[in-house]
Amino acid sequence: DGPFYVIYGDVLTRLDLGALLAHHRDCDAMATIALHQPEDLTRCGVVQQDKDGWITSFIEKPSNGSAAEAWANAGIYLMEPALLQRMRAEVPQDFGKDVFPELVANGGGLAGFRSDAVFWDVGSAERLTLAEDWLRMEAGQEPRRNKIGAVADQYLASVQDAIAGLDRNAIVRVAELLFDVRSRGNQVFIAGNGGSSATASHMAADLTRAASVSAGPPLRCRSLTDNVPALTAWSNDVGVESAFALQMKQVVEPGDVLIAISASGRSPNIIAAANAARKQGASVVGLVGFGGGKLAELADIVVVVPSDEYGPVEDIHLLLGHLLAAEIRMSQEVSDDAELIQETSHILEVVSVDEDETRAAAC
Repeated sequence: DGPFYVIYGDVLTRLDLGALLAHHRDCDAMATIALHQPEDLTRCGVVQQDKDGWITSFIEKPSNGSAAEAWANAGIYLMEPALLQRMRAEVPQDFGKDVFPELVANGGGLAGFRSDAVFWDVGSAERLTLAEDWLRMEAGQEPRRNKIGAVADQYLASVQDAIAGLDRNAIVRVAELLFDVRSRGNQVFIAGNGGSSATASHMAADLTRAASVSAGPPLRCRSLTDNVPALTAWSNDVGVESAFALQMKQVVEPGDVLIAISASGRSPNIIAAANAARKQGASVVGLVGFGGGKLAELADIVVVVPSDEYGPVEDIHLLLGHLLAAEIRMSQEVSDDAELIQETSHILEVVSVDEDETRAAAC
């Protein structure tokens, strides 16, 4: 039965609604509009008032004028129920363009409440972010975007540092081993757990595809994690620790290669797979981090990512898969070890430059 507020959803403010109600009642108005002084006149509707504060006209988003002298519609209204009764339910109407101008034209009762409270237009993601930053700073907190940027910088720096610390010669030896396996017609098996399982599948697909688009014979490459029924059957019937090793015993032949991926270098089922591969006469490549662990001791060739964080280690294991695929694709152009080392260094330098550009974009 009494007056009611209408507050636009894209307005954030600390307006004293009690003061607005008191002003509305003092004026005995049909409706009262909260007014603020805008920074940008072109984004809002400006009102004109008489000496008693009654609104006499509207200028919708003027193209010029002095913001210091202008008062704009803040998107917060207080209205009497009688105003709703005047509105035709079957006709769509806008308060700022239809209802209030008609009320003024009919002589009646539209007050303006000038407020120095802060109003934020949060009608876009960008303006919402600016308002959030302001509120955080007002509360003595750092804007969230600064924290996000700092975390991004720190993470990208750790990845770049780890890339810079890679043993290029070890990577070249892995590439040479893959070339030899390909020329002999042997197979490459890849195994990993969790995120490293996805890397194993990704690497197997990339190496196979790279060989198919380059000069030379096919490269037979498969991930031991891709046959889910077999993997889960071995895990259930015999145990997780033996799941990869038992697969290896069924398919590995002398001259094959196992690429064992383990960030810690300590995964029991990966260690068991490496031991099984060696017993079958296969070579073992270890992709590790955290100093290498037991896998580094078992592997014929080991590439240690110099990091004690799982994220960067796993990122660079995936990068190494892409790098080795690039080596396979370019294999017809590589004539000796020196050229292979040079090509490997070039690929890593390109990755490092990309990391720098990404860090700059995050700042």
